[in-house]
Amino acid sequence: MALVRLWNSAGASDSGFNAVAHIAEKKVFVAGDEDGCIHFFSDSGSKVQSMGISDDEITSICPGANETIFVSAGEIVYQVDPRNSVDPTRSFKIGREEINHISINENLTRLATADDDGRIRVADVSKPEGEPKIKAFRAKHENLATAVEWTTEQILHSASADQSIRTWRVDQQKCVKTLDVSPYKNEIREDSSETKVNVSPPLVHTISILRNSKPEFVLAGCENGSIISNKLDAGKLSSNKTLTQNFKGSHNFGIGKICNMSLNDRWLVVSGGNDNAVKFWTAEAEERTLKLRLDKSTSLSTKINGMVLASKERVIVANGQNKLSELILQ
Repeated sequence: MALVRLWNSAGASDSGFNAVAHIAEKKVFVAGDEDGCIHFFSDSGSKVQSMGISDDEITSICPGANETIFVSAGEIVYQVDPRNSVDPTRSFKIGREEINHISINENLTRLATADDDGRIRVADVSKPEGEPKIKAFRAKHENLATAVEWTTEQILHSASADQSIRTWRVDQQKCVKTLDVSPYKNEIREDSSETKVNVSPPLVHTISILRNSKPEFVLAGCENGSIISNKLDAGKLSSNKTLTQNFKGSHNFGIGKICNMSLNDRWLVVSGGNDNAVKFWTAEAEERTLKLRLDKSTSLSTKINGMVLASKERVIVANGQNKLSELILQ
């Protein structure tokens, strides 16, 4: 089971938390809320400080270089230095519509955004000052882009409410592979004993890259409660249908967040859903597919909006209430 501890966020926010990130070097966690504020918490769960960022809700947070963080709200990305408790270090407009998710590359020099207009954009944030150079990819999703993740320095993956996952070449600024997940919907069979079936379409809300020495799989969390896995081929999506798996019924309702941690020969995968459940899985690579085994499930009192793995025994959850939940595996 998992021990659940609610952090003392009194005075931090009157609204729910949308996102959470971990600044490992500082042993600090950062949560963003619906009122456009970010809140810093110590490793022990005490609120350290708060900062007003925007009139728009915070949608995503990720660590940057030199212990800074990037925060998205509306069409704008803000770079914040926790040592400056007054204002963001800089801000720049990247999206034409609301930014739903941001992700930074391993070198902490390029920031990718997934926007409401369905387009993926990359900003060069290697210089600490000034306006970054922004490149908008030529193609785009047919519906809003919900998530984006770096796979290598030249390959990105994105997810969308158009029921697809895409592979992008960053240097070419174009889509090179598309995986249509619309066939992986739940159906009610006449001979089925199931009383409740989530018949929502498999809109993809979140993705996570499983890697060891190289990227191995992409996992997607969908609106119909399914986790979908695709075995990557040289970092790109595989078009071979036998390399895509549908773990249907992983959650009763939509999955808001998936994250993972490599444990040498396997991965710890954590998923959080609108069914108020946080689930802990062991993922193991087989010859051509992925074995996904449920180890633990913990129910919280509200839907899960964001999560971060602080260690293999510890998960911090941002939820629809104005508290962070710390889950400790036992």
